[in-house]
Amino acid sequence: MSFKATLTIEGKTFDVLQCTHTLSQKYERGRPVSGIRGGVIILILGSTDDDLLGDWATGPTAKKNGEIVFDRIDQRSVLQKLEFQDAYATFYFEFMSSYNLTNTDAVFEALAETLSTDIVKENLFLERVMNNTKTIIRFAERTRVSNCILIRLSAAKIKLDGIDHQNT
Repeated sequence: MSFKATLTIEGKTFDVLQCTHTLSQKYERGRPVSGIRGGVIILILGSTDDDLLGDWATGPTAKKNGEIVFDRIDQRSVLQKLEFQDAYATFYFEFMSSYNLTNTDAVFEALAETLSTDIVKENLFLERVMNNTKTIIRFAERTRVSNCILIRLSAAKIKLDGIDHQNT
């Protein structure tokens, strides 16, 4: 089965190359003890010259609504639709490489050294930056995509296949 996914925000469409999203709730002894938490969406997108994503990521109070549609190409039908409301772009990373990556470990070491001197010692933030960076570089290595964007969204509300989930 082959798939195609697109992100649509403010009428603009972006090709989704990879997507992860989570919904969870705390539990004790097999029973839920909290509301649904979620609304975290991590996307790797094909590069674009549109400024919408970069402007969103650099606007500390900018919230957007949008949707990600996962299509079954071979069956010409929608597999899943993920809608989000009041989402912040909490991380934006654009990666470009003019050559094939062959030694990603060396890239990670150099990046960690650079980041540790540039970023104030917020261990959790630094760890998130490194994890997201590793994700996009490994993606580029695996797929040979030389220019892509990783963006992390945190949404107040998501709707998965028509079912609302408030981020509590």
